Amino acid sequence: MKLINHSNSIYKVNRKRIWKPRMIIKTIIAFIIVFLFAGVVYENVSYSNDIEALKTSSKYTTINGKKIHYSYKGGGEHTVVMDSDTGYTMYEWQKVIDTMPSHIKVNTFIYDRAGFGESDKGEYENPEAQARKLHLMFRKLNLQAPYILVGDGYGSLVMTTFAKLYPEEVAGMVLVNPINEKYLDSSEYVKAIKDGSISRNLQKVGSYIGLNRIMDKLGLISYPEGLIENLEDIYAEDIIAHRFSKDYNTAVINEMEVLINRDSSSQSEGMLGDTPLAIIVNKDKHHFGQLELKTLTNSQKIEIHEIDVKGDVIPLENPKSIHDAIQKIINIIELEN
Repeated sequence: MKLINHSNSIYKVNRKRIWKPRMIIKTIIAFIIVFLFAGVVYENVSYSNDIEALKTSSKYTTINGKKIHYSYKGGGEHTVVMDSDTGYTMYEWQKVIDTMPSHIKVNTFIYDRAGFGESDKGEYENPEAQARKLHLMFRKLNLQAPYILVGDGYGSLVMTTFAKLYPEEVAGMVLVNPINEKYLDSSEYVKAIKDGSISRNLQKVGSYIGLNRIMDKLGLISYPEGLIENLEDIYAEDIIAHRFSKDYNTAVINEMEVLINRDSSSQSEGMLGDTPLAIIVNKDKHHFGQLELKTLTNSQKIEIHEIDVKGDVIPLENPKSIHDAIQKIINIIELEN
């Protein structure tokens, strides 16, 4: 606005703002900062609300100051310990436990490894460190050996490592879609693992600013086939609530790094001695030498189950196959006693 010297009226002067490069850069940086801050707030509030709304019951113990989420159900002479594949959480085994036939008298123990489910996050750990932590947990909870170990996918590495470290505490083993360490350095296997590395790292970054939640609403976040749809709602909601967290995404990357680094060395021919072993694989999808792991034990005490399932999560799609394998292991144990 400007007053004209020889007039009592005023007129408007149009002045266009000139955007200099430095001003543009400052504006963009300010926008990014505001966006990131809003994203962090959105993620923290959303995560807190999701966790508060969960209806699943929980038990916890602590190892080295870190909370570990677990569930134990008594009722039998034998104790079955089940360890999940990467990211599946302990609820992968919920249907196995809930539908356990009454004639199979067992105690069941399931838990979440560091960073998954409601267990506190941890640093990079290979299967040996994870197996030692599990053993320490058993001592703390007074969970009596020997155990029947059941491991799916990555969990199979933790179970074979446990058997290598504490052979006298293992009565039998069931491996579900197991990982054969011999194939960890094969180019095909390494490529299969590395193909998802960009997506995993993007999701780790996105977990801090709520981006994963937005991507999930757009259908851009994938879940293992058969995991969510075969669970009761309360357990599916639990998995989804933790799926977006930075702890979950960090834990996934840590365990993928174990495989990429070939940081597991627990499997050798005859390592189980006379301990009975059952191997369960997807009939049409098994690969990378899964059935070769039958050499871990005496061939007379091996059960091979090739089953037909459409998805990726055998314990949820076909819990009976797990029941049958456990029963076979128990039969062998009781015959020898």
